[in-house]
Amino acid sequence: MDLLTSYVQNKIKNMGEEILEGSTLINPYEKGNYTACDYCPYKVVCRFDEKGPGYRFRRLKNLDADKVWEKIRGEED
Repeated sequence: MDLLTSYVQNKIKNMGEEILEGSTLINPYEKGNYTACDYCPYKVVCRFDEKGPGYRFRRLKNLDADKVWEKIRGEED
């Protein structure tokens, strides 16, 4: 649990720093038949349109639990 807590805290810290530095990248994900935009209340504001130039969904892979923990450990080391 400590490893996961540390990982999440570092992610939140890094995201906050990026926002304060002015990063406003629109970068939604797609996984299977679902996207981050499906129920997003900010769709009208961000105006993400995959048909437009430069707009693409990040395609998330299915990872088993061991691979997820391996990635978390790798980032925390």
